[in-house]
Amino acid sequence: MAALVGDDDGEKNQGNGHDDESMCCTTRTNLSRQHEEYFDHVLSQGRLEEAMEAFDMAFFSHFDRIVSMYQEQPQLLDPILEGFVGRLASIMMDRVSSMKYDADDMLKVVYVSKFLWKLASVRGYKTILRFMPCEVYCVEPVFHLSQVVTEGAWKSSKDNSYEEVAEVSTWECEYVCLMWSSQLALVPFKFDIIDSSMNAGQVYEIAPLAQTLIDVCKDQLKSASATRNMAAVCLGRLLTRPDMTKALMDFATWCRDVLRDVSENSSSDSRDRYRVLSFLLPGIILTWSTLFKIGRVQDEGIHALATEFIPHGMRVFESEGAKSNPLLRKLCIKMTQRAVLLCVTDGKDAWLADEGTRDTVEMSIDALITALDDQDTIVRWSGAKGVGRVSSKLPSSFVNQVIDWILEQMHSVLATENSWHGGCLALAELTRRDLIPRSKVSEIIPVVEKGLEFEIRRGYTSVGANVRDAAAYVCWALARTQSKEEMRGAVLKLAPILMTTACYDREVNCRRAAAAAFQESVGRLGEFPHGIDILTIADYFTVSLRKAAYIDVAPQVAAFPGYHVYFARHLLEKKLRHWEKSVRELAAQALASLVHIDVDYHCIESVPRLIQSCPSTVLDERHGAVAALACVIPQIYRIKNRKDWIDVRVQKQLADIIPTLVNAGLTKGVGGETMRGALCRLIASLSQTQIQMNDDQIICLYDMCRENLSHPSEDIQLEASVALSSFLDRHIPRDCLDEDRVLTDLIHNLRPDLHFGARRGSAMAFGKFPPRLIKQYQSDILNALIPTVHLEEQIAVRDVETRVNAIQSLPHVLSVMDTSDALAWLGNVFDALLAALDDYSTDNRGDIGSWCRDAAVRAATHIFENHPPKNYDPSTLDKARHIAYKTARVSIERISKVRQTAGSCLKQSAERYGDELQLQRIYDTIKSTKDADFQEGKAVAQVVQAISPSHSQLSKEIVSGLVYSIGGLDAALQEMTASSLVNFVNNCDEETAVYCGEIILDLWETNLKNTRLSVPSILTVDHLLSNSPLMYHDDIIVRTVSLIQNATTGTGDVGKLCSAAALLGTIVGNDTGGGTTPDAPAIRVLVSLMGKKYPKVRKMAAEQLYTAMLMWDEETASASGILFDNAQTILMDTAWDGPAAVVRPARERLAASLGFSLQ
Repeated sequence: MAALVGDDDGEKNQGNGHDDESMCCTTRTNLSRQHEEYFDHVLSQGRLEEAMEAFDMAFFSHFDRIVSMYQEQPQLLDPILEGFVGRLASIMMDRVSSMKYDADDMLKVVYVSKFLWKLASVRGYKTILRFMPCEVYCVEPVFHLSQVVTEGAWKSSKDNSYEEVAEVSTWECEYVCLMWSSQLALVPFKFDIIDSSMNAGQVYEIAPLAQTLIDVCKDQLKSASATRNMAAVCLGRLLTRPDMTKALMDFATWCRDVLRDVSENSSSDSRDRYRVLSFLLPGIILTWSTLFKIGRVQDEGIHALATEFIPHGMRVFESEGAKSNPLLRKLCIKMTQRAVLLCVTDGKDAWLADEGTRDTVEMSIDALITALDDQDTIVRWSGAKGVGRVSSKLPSSFVNQVIDWILEQMHSVLATENSWHGGCLALAELTRRDLIPRSKVSEIIPVVEKGLEFEIRRGYTSVGANVRDAAAYVCWALARTQSKEEMRGAVLKLAPILMTTACYDREVNCRRAAAAAFQESVGRLGEFPHGIDILTIADYFTVSLRKAAYIDVAPQVAAFPGYHVYFARHLLEKKLRHWEKSVRELAAQALASLVHIDVDYHCIESVPRLIQSCPSTVLDERHGAVAALACVIPQIYRIKNRKDWIDVRVQKQLADIIPTLVNAGLTKGVGGETMRGALCRLIASLSQTQIQMNDDQIICLYDMCRENLSHPSEDIQLEASVALSSFLDRHIPRDCLDEDRVLTDLIHNLRPDLHFGARRGSAMAFGKFPPRLIKQYQSDILNALIPTVHLEEQIAVRDVETRVNAIQSLPHVLSVMDTSDALAWLGNVFDALLAALDDYSTDNRGDIGSWCRDAAVRAATHIFENHPPKNYDPSTLDKARHIAYKTARVSIERISKVRQTAGSCLKQSAERYGDELQLQRIYDTIKSTKDADFQEGKAVAQVVQAISPSHSQLSKEIVSGLVYSIGGLDAALQEMTASSLVNFVNNCDEETAVYCGEIILDLWETNLKNTRLSVPSILTVDHLLSNSPLMYHDDIIVRTVSLIQNATTGTGDVGKLCSAAALLGTIVGNDTGGGTTPDAPAIRVLVSLMGKKYPKVRKMAAEQLYTAMLMWDEETASASGILFDNAQTILMDTAWDGPAAVVRPARERLAASLGFSLQ
């Protein structure tokens, strides 16, 4: 409720109340200890002075971040304000007390002022001013400082040694100077005494010191920054001094001239006029608003100016420029309300006898009420507060007229949501001030009821949330000001409507506002039905989540007498016709959750009304009715649990709903897309409740299910598969439709030559198929599903969604089969899952094969649960073990979501069936691992420990997963996986280390032309040889060089060639030259890469060879026939990424220097 969180001005609380003082002494321990130590360190260790000397913006940024953390609870900063603000102010005074204002001192003042500005922006300037020095000796330096900072002449002074001084932002300093000046303007001495620039014998109408500050403030009124607001405050305090009457009149004259220029459109420069309208006018209006707030009623000059400037404000409010400037309109309303308060606040109603003043007051009230219909919220809010404040000073008869005026405006045929919002805010402000007479309460209650349900459709959205929020504010205010006797008749009306809004409103702020109003009413009035019990269920927090409010909170509240019918009617009349689809569907569930409270009511009232709304031509009403029936009917059937659960006539109407919609064409087009899901749910509900249907209706429902199964949307396909399952279980077989036709249709749709939607839907449908039909046609179903899991040979017909749906359907089919039959089929099913676990297909969406791998892991786990491996024959058990091993591989691959799924399933299978699946070794390493460790990739360090020569198949799968991850784009995962593998090889025995290296090379050799694993294999071998003793195993090195030569022959993959060059550089660099013969294969292959047609590859190979040669022993290499210096010179002097004509002879010379020929 917006009205409950602001102060009376709708502005930020500036901390000038008594509450802040009490906070200050009770929240000392609530300031973060770390931040408290930071502030103490800044003040005690001289850190602030050091930062000031260096103009350290990083230090200020750190301070800014810390202070900003207390934006929501700024009072927690109070304990440090006195010391911090006092220290900052004293630093400023030390720098400007001499009033020399050189660049060096001014830079430090600007820097310190940033800290004061930040504190003021968070805590409020009024609180900060309590700790600023306000002695007389500060007045003149600070006033002059305001002038110097604003003019900026110090930036271009001759003694300025800073090159970037002109770029320094000073608006924070201007703000702080004006803030401080506004406090010093209240000194209880005449400026004639303070101003040292005044000549003793000269008479001044206005002290030069005061005139200086006035000129500065007038100049700042044109600013677009926060300095404009502070300039208005400063002028308001300065010009209301008793000795500043002349200055006040001069300022009024200047303002009249500006307003006259604007109203007469005398400005020739449109840009200047725009600046006047956008910046200066708000500054002037804000200044007068401040003056009228601070000014005393007894001051005749202020009183006269208030009467004079009300028409000026109204002309500005109605001007063309103000129509596009909501801030200006708001300030005009604020100035008007504060001016009229000066006219009526004399305590004796003497103004009633003054016709001119009376006319001014009436004009002002008319303007305030007009503002209630403004297009901007801030203007309406200001107008509402103005109505409340002014009305509190009017006679009761006048207040009644104001109330009637507001109600008339709200009930007008031209009333908009703005009129209602402004009117509710005004009524709330009047109520909060206890200005509503008892006779008017009965007139306001119907307005509040309508306001709590106010919503107007606008295209594909609606307006009215602000009205409902404001109406809840009215209820809150009524509870606080009206007595039990006055509200006795309204309680029974307000209670259900408030709780309806609290539970069913779309917007969280409206639900919370209504809950707060209900809580206030229960506490103050005490006669709300079951109020205390309801408060324990529905409060500010429990209604925050929309779904929880609809499904959990509302049914509990509706169970109390007096609420259920109102809730149900609201859902039927409002929410089931809401413009937003998700709200309608949630409302349908909410209505179903109310059925158990009074099932007969819903049979007699809800269901017939919903049936009547189903054929509606309005899409929202039609969809809401169908969705609600789909939810309500099963609830009624479950509760009554008998054949005559609902009237036979109503059953016939229910059975005919979908055929009627189909015949009327209301299931096609854009509206039909919205209806599809609801229609599928209705089919499922009708089938579950055993409603009798004729053959035509059966065929219609079946066709609807088939049509929706082929829909591109996965959500609609899921709804259709559930509906088809319920439909088949209830209505098949029939003369018009038998099982063979249904099965034939579904199997036919799995053909690869059909469109993707039909294939996906059919594969999904078997996952929801009725057990009775699965047992009857199990062989046909499995023979259709199993081939669908395999990757299609033709690329054009490949569809991963179909494969995923087929994989997910297999566990369901097997789970309802007899154990013997299921075990007989497991071998074929496991073959399909093994193929799915090796699915690494990709498209523009990325690694879509991961969807199949994820689904296969889940499917295998479910199959293991339903059919434990101890019952498998040897062949099937061997396949199950392979699935488990591949699951271990998937648990350390690239995609985090798939890793988490596979890791969780692997742990579960290893724990339950470790002996049968030979997973005991890996279970010992991962049993303490959490699912999050698999997701983050941390579990790879444990999984890799399972590599062992005695578990060859498991080890190969783990290595495959490691290699795949090392070749990924995730640098963190790549580093984590590589380091885990290297650590394992370095810490295991030599046999295991060599075995690990060999299976990596085996994997590489098997996948030389496979892009997915060839480059990752090169990277993995490079990591191992660089960081493990495998570099010194000659067999591994010889085989590695041979594989590199085979992998780089005839390939155009630049990435593979560069990776191969890096690996060769590692091998060559680790040979000190002693074993390097003139025909060393690694060097020959590396030099051969320098002859590739790709400049990047040639350059990479040359760099790797040169780097490797730096690690050779020169004498040993020379003894082997290598011209060491000559080879290095050729490598350095040749542009290897240059033209081939340059590279070719250089490569030949290099080969000769290395002791071999390229021929």
